[in-house]
Amino acid sequence: MAAAVLTVTAFATVLPACLFHAELLEALGAWRQLSCRPRRIPAWMPPALASFGAFCLASALLFPRFAFPLIWFAPVGLEALNYRSGAPSLLRDFQEGNRRRLARLLLGGLWAGGVWELFNSWARCKWIYAVPGFGRFKIFEMPLAGFLGFPVLTIGAFCFFSAVSRIGHWPVWRRRVVLTAAVLFCVAIYPELQRQTVRSLRPLLSELPSLDAPARARLAAVGVETPERLARAACREGIQSLSERTAISADRLRRVRDESVLALHKGMGAPRALLLEASGIGDIGQLAREDPDALWRRLVELASRLEQELPRLPEVRVWVSAAQRLPADLPRR
Repeated sequence: MAAAVLTVTAFATVLPACLFHAELLEALGAWRQLSCRPRRIPAWMPPALASFGAFCLASALLFPRFAFPLIWFAPVGLEALNYRSGAPSLLRDFQEGNRRRLARLLLGGLWAGGVWELFNSWARCKWIYAVPGFGRFKIFEMPLAGFLGFPVLTIGAFCFFSAVSRIGHWPVWRRRVVLTAAVLFCVAIYPELQRQTVRSLRPLLSELPSLDAPARARLAAVGVETPERLARAACREGIQSLSERTAISADRLRRVRDESVLALHKGMGAPRALLLEASGIGDIGQLAREDPDALWRRLVELASRLEQELPRLPEVRVWVSAAQRLPADLPRR
């Protein structure tokens, strides 16, 4: 339940943020004079957009492994409803020769994406993008080509917001039907959405096998309550100094430090860090020397024997490539 609340809160923040940057550009006067010759909207275009949106939604739900990018285009189908109902509409803008809104939405979406990914790169639990074929040339955590998706997301957010803004004019019975259908749809797809997309995990000290409860209590007494703080403290003051302050042996702290750094590395979390450890990889330096495809095959075989969740090849490639970019003597995530 808590995860569902956090998911709703996250998207309730992100979608308005996409529109905020477009509104800010308008307030700054961007493209105030941008216009072109009005054009007639063909009668076939609104139903064609509605069909395209329905196709994108159905494809993404039925074939998520291959058609998942189409979900970003699905809200464009609402433009047909917006155009017919009198809600703010890009089609109507096009008909009237107005290109200002479209230009602001596209640039505002790109701007929002840059801000979003900047904050994401600093977050403790973050989006880690492991899209096949897009593992190189990243800005922050996002593949360079992925930033092109933010303008599309912003267009979709505008279409959705425009459609929702007209709900207040609908009869009460229709509003109730639409709201009920939307809630049931979200409840139905949420478990699969979590299973397919949530791969970045927040590790806890209690998940690390090298620490028992008394040792965790001694670490907490000196302000080391999370794996991040443990990794930073070990790097800042050294294992020996931390051992003297906590009365925990240096060897044990070294093991816990390595487990913490692995668990924090690209959001893999403690279970998969321990899976790496069980396969013979105890630190970032060893991970950096691995061939990702061979490592993935070993991890899949080991996870199958231990009845654990199987890692995916794209995320294993992200782990290895990120480890190779880190200094060999500096444990970092």
